[in-house]
Amino acid sequence: MLGSLNTGYIWADDFYDVPYKLRFFAGGDQSIRGYDYESLSPLDKGYLTGGQVLAVGSAEYNYEFKPGFRGAFFTDVGNAYDKNFETETKVGVGVGIRWASPVGVVRVDVAAGVTEESIPVRLHFFIGSPL
Repeated sequence: MLGSLNTGYIWADDFYDVPYKLRFFAGGDQSIRGYDYESLSPLDKGYLTGGQVLAVGSAEYNYEFKPGFRGAFFTDVGNAYDKNFETETKVGVGVGIRWASPVGVVRVDVAAGVTEESIPVRLHFFIGSPL
């Protein structure tokens, strides 16, 4: 069983003076699986503005079914929020396979963003430690 919690807060007199690239975004294979990389944050006039607060939690269960190979079930929850937490919390769930390769763990996940009306399904591929 694996779990992680990623949080952050930007303290600034005026949040809009903080450069866009330094603001928080969520989504992707190391955040909320089932969503595109950095596709989640507060919106302003239909555009992603980046969040002042980041809160993302993940829980994953792995089962070794063959030496060096594990199946995984996981859920990720959270978002990049504005300071009043008015941004909708997103949930991604999925399954995956893990291979303990000589260069590190190779992870392949299929995940769905279940809080959307038309549920997006994404394939995530990652090499390296999950934490």
